[in-house]
Amino acid sequence: MMRHTITADDEVIVNASHVRGLSAYGPGWGLMWNGREVFIARAETADDGSIFEIVDFEAIAASHALRTEYGEPSNDDTVAADFTDIAHDYLDEWLRVHPMMFMTAPYTTALRPYGIHRTRQGKATANGYQIATEYRIGAIGATARIVMDIMAQTHRSATPIMITITGPCEPGTPPATTYTATVPHHTPPAAIAALIATAAGLPPHIAHAYPRRDSTGFPQEPAYIEVDVAHVRGLSAYGPGWTLMWDGTGAVITRAGNGDEGALLEIISYEDMCQLRDNRAEQGDPHDDRTIAADLTDILCDHHHTWADALAYTDTSPAGTVAIS
Repeated sequence: MMRHTITADDEVIVNASHVRGLSAYGPGWGLMWNGREVFIARAETADDGSIFEIVDFEAIAASHALRTEYGEPSNDDTVAADFTDIAHDYLDEWLRVHPMMFMTAPYTTALRPYGIHRTRQGKATANGYQIATEYRIGAIGATARIVMDIMAQTHRSATPIMITITGPCEPGTPPATTYTATVPHHTPPAAIAALIATAAGLPPHIAHAYPRRDSTGFPQEPAYIEVDVAHVRGLSAYGPGWTLMWDGTGAVITRAGNGDEGALLEIISYEDMCQLRDNRAEQGDPHDDRTIAADLTDILCDHHHTWADALAYTDTSPAGTVAIS
């Protein structure tokens, strides 16, 4: 799938509908930028640096809480304005580090099953030869930091990987370092993830073998053609005029007209989803979000292969993820 080139001149605008939709999706989702559109996707979509993550659900929630704490207006519009203001700074940093993020992605994948998640993209260190990535340890409110040499992945550097865990702290005070370690540069991600989890007091995952340098120690999730319950909640939050579509790799919420050229498969509009829910309620059938998501998965599976076959015989290539506009 083609994506537009992302540059420092891009104007990334977060609006209230983006914030409202992300809030409905919940933990594990984020706002992304593909060079043309802002859209919602799973946070792991941005792990390898192939796409720019603006903000995740947890940061949106923290922004609301911080504004409330300081007695400032806290609504979708004010939070959207905040992230529009800082998106350019985030984008500048991402442009510097995204070519290196393919090295950190296996570590991010290995940490996720423990509930340890990446906070935005990594940062280049002062010397420019290392990348530092921070992770939230949700169970204890601490932060883990992994610093690795940019040549480590190709075995052209023997610089060890540095691990630091800092405990939670009060606002305005520096966090206290609770754990530090250095490990050989060839240590598999699964082993580093287990080390961090153990140091944080979480149950370690036991992997008996690491067949590859980038082994995460966890089976990779298969790709499913599926509508998630979060998509249903998100479409409900967006309201009239929005539609759930499939871009070939996942479901996205976009304006109805964005599917006209055939590059996107329309699953259901907001209006039709409301009608589906009403019909189920009238018949006395379950009509909760999970049931609706299952119905939409069935609809998607019925039409996906026909759409994919037709797309293969046209000159239309999906020009990036055409999403929230």
